[in-house]
Amino acid sequence: MGNANSTIFQTNDCHDIATRRQNNRASFEAGVHDLRIELKPGSAAAPLPLRLDAKHARPRIVVRKRPMFENEREHDFDVLSSQGGADVWGDGHASAMWVTRGMLCADAKTMYCENHSFYADAVFDEGAGTAEVYEAAVRPLVDDTFGANRGSNTVLCFGQTGSGKTYTLSGIIEALRRDMPQAAGGWPYVGNTNIHLTNGASWASISK
Repeated sequence: MGNANSTIFQTNDCHDIATRRQNNRASFEAGVHDLRIELKPGSAAAPLPLRLDAKHARPRIVVRKRPMFENEREHDFDVLSSQGGADVWGDGHASAMWVTRGMLCADAKTMYCENHSFYADAVFDEGAGTAEVYEAAVRPLVDDTFGANRGSNTVLCFGQTGSGKTYTLSGIIEALRRDMPQAAGGWPYVGNTNIHLTNGASWASISK
């Protein structure tokens, strides 16, 4: 992970940090905007690390950002910024999801933005649909399972309640219905194809 500070400003209101954050929303949003400019492709302000090459067997980490709900926008603002691309299975540089925190200095007046990065193989922002996530991250697993490799694969969706796990996996399941070979008795394919939904995680296990 990486971190950086930016957009220092002062305020004279006497409230807790959460209230200050809301009262100074415009300033903090400007800080998020400044970060996103720094994260544009070609910028050297926040270089991304290299991933292990494809010969290393390891889980692939994909981050999907969901849009804010209208009721969330009424009381808060977007603090997540994506950097990098959607190349899940390739080599080269990683991608990152940045989180901006509204912070208060010890003088109880000076506020600033603190930015933290979380690295992954690929990131999808709120504009990406489930079909795009499926084609980039899951469709290659279907090809691996039912192709020459006869692999066994699992897709795990992890996140807090309301982050979009079930929504994402529901769309993936619909795509699997289309792309997996049809069994004599209909979908799913005869074999160990299991869909699990639990509190905190959702996953699909696909094997021939």
